[in-house]
Amino acid sequence: MPEIAPFRACHFKEDLTDRWDNVFTPPYDIIKHTEKEKYLELSPYNVIRLILPSSHHQAHRTLSRWIEQSALVVEENPVLFQIVETFEFMGTIYTRWGLLCTMRLEDFSSGMVVPHEQTIPAHKRDRLELMKAVKGNLSPVFGIFEGDGYSVQDLLRRTTRRLLYRYHDFYSTIRTVFLIDDENTIASLQESLRDRRMLIADGHHRYETALAYRDAYATSPHSPENYVLVYLSPGTQLGLRIFPTHRLVEFNIMGEKLLQRLGDVFDITPSTVPSDDELLKTPPDVFYISMKSGIWRVALKKGARLDYSREVHSALERVNAVIVEHYILEDILGYSNAGQKGLVHYYHTVSETLEHLKVVENGTAFFLSPLSVDDVFSIASQGVRFPPKTTYFHPKVPSGIAFHLFQHQSHYRGADAVA
Repeated sequence: MPEIAPFRACHFKEDLTDRWDNVFTPPYDIIKHTEKEKYLELSPYNVIRLILPSSHHQAHRTLSRWIEQSALVVEENPVLFQIVETFEFMGTIYTRWGLLCTMRLEDFSSGMVVPHEQTIPAHKRDRLELMKAVKGNLSPVFGIFEGDGYSVQDLLRRTTRRLLYRYHDFYSTIRTVFLIDDENTIASLQESLRDRRMLIADGHHRYETALAYRDAYATSPHSPENYVLVYLSPGTQLGLRIFPTHRLVEFNIMGEKLLQRLGDVFDITPSTVPSDDELLKTPPDVFYISMKSGIWRVALKKGARLDYSREVHSALERVNAVIVEHYILEDILGYSNAGQKGLVHYYHTVSETLEHLKVVENGTAFFLSPLSVDDVFSIASQGVRFPPKTTYFHPKVPSGIAFHLFQHQSHYRGADAVA
């Protein structure tokens, strides 16, 4: 893994509120437009004002005002954070932990940082303008590091940690945040994570934006613009979950004709609505279609090859999200980039998808199974990127726990330096 480093974190003072769920938010890219007003009403310090501002300059003014009011404080010395999250998934209680720190930016060509999802240029332009305005990182990139985390977890158990926040978020996750400033512990964590690759789970636009900002503004190898705010979690822990992303299309797909067309390369059988648990056990080349005429289980025939109109890597040919997005919606039905055009809606549970399907005339739902972390890492390591909305890592890493503002970072001194 590229060099990780502590940073002079800017964070909300601990006694600002006893309702941190009213201040922190999910990442900006999963907040629906209709939800923004709700977050604004929760607290005058809700970070929606920074990550989805009315204007980029307004975000800068708000951030500066909160610092002047001492609602936000800046640590005197470089620190990092441990975040522990407990949540329920399919009736089972899980715990996930990770580190919030900074990491030296690496180009993808080095092979140390592995992206897995395609990005959209317009989104990166927007994030770059915001980054220029605030001169820092407001939300972390979510990274999964290679190998287990036992050595890191052992270090964290033995060190002194200061409790900073504990709260329940909107998704019923209990989140506890500890601050770590012990120099020896930080040095040991840096050594333990050295030379491990990192898969970007969430935040591809943020990472690529940070690369562009570095290239434009870093003046030396030790400039703070060479570093990006990251949350790092081991890929082997059970508390790292990937949800499926089901598709709901609002246009008439001519269901019977579609099934006839698919019948050449897919085994299609009548079915019932699959449960979330059933989908977890479903192979990645199987999916379900729900439309007025019924519900169908669709499985790619053994040895069958799909004739995509665009170039699709062999590792992705049999992934259900790719089949639905590119082979069915794009090649058969003629709707390219349907999701970006607002013709496809994305949901993560069967019940939520069915609820919206009821109110959509001529709507069709595609129920997909999720990929495993190992599958994503393996395919992405081949230099392959999935279409947007293929993976949904849970729980999402919130925005607002700490900010990485370049003006406060004078301590970066190279890979072997410890603040």
